[in-house]
Amino acid sequence: IEATGDVSGVSGFQCLGQQHMPSGWDLFGDKYGIVAKTLQPGEVVKSEPGAMVFMSDNVEMSAKTGGGRGLKGAFSQAVAGEALVTVDYRNNGPGVGHVGFTANQPFSTVVPVQLGAVPGGALNVKRGAYMAGTTDVHASAKRLPAKNMLACCCGGLPPVIQVVKGPPSGVAFLSAAGTVVSRQLQAGEAIQVDSDVIVGFEQSVQFDVKQTGDFVTVCCGGEGCFNTVLTGPGHVYLQSISVD
Repeated sequence: IEATGDVSGVSGFQCLGQQHMPSGWDLFGDKYGIVAKTLQPGEVVKSEPGAMVFMSDNVEMSAKTGGGRGLKGAFSQAVAGEALVTVDYRNNGPGVGHVGFTANQPFSTVVPVQLGAVPGGALNVKRGAYMAGTTDVHASAKRLPAKNMLACCCGGLPPVIQVVKGPPSGVAFLSAAGTVVSRQLQAGEAIQVDSDVIVGFEQSVQFDVKQTGDFVTVCCGGEGCFNTVLTGPGHVYLQSISVD
């Protein structure tokens, strides 16, 4: 994920901005964007169910349990907030085809992820974030990497989140909402965030919680009992609208 938009001189956060798409992919639309993919004869991409907007006549759909990983993969997907199946789109024609996707949520913002640019080829994301991608990228369940039991239970994210991983050539698209911002935290640098705005964070980032304040603040401050604390090193990605 490469943030290219405006940088806040106050907070250091940067808007996601215009994204550089991998060859053969296109992202268009100022808001609630659509991802389009050129498909060569025999080429396959996949998405979550219901994400398809359009496709050429020579492209055929096929639902795969667990993204082709069988019942174990299906169970892992379901626990991670996805459907039991993913849908493959194969170009069975002799010429070039195409397919377009969009997110299954209101106020959607499509976030492209090139796994080769993510440390370890894996990104921790909120449950249900995966939208579409190449067939070698999978969304699976992962235990929330919380610092302790309190953070696991009260950090806003559920105890099981989603990890999107694949080879360096892999490409995935996530669904977020509103404005998406990024910040790179240095080693030991911590930031408090609202528990509902997290889109994802790199595996090197630590996850903890901090009490919002005294009794009156907890009851009337609008943020509940705890805020989430993310500690670097690594990138964090937040959204301005929570629809979960």
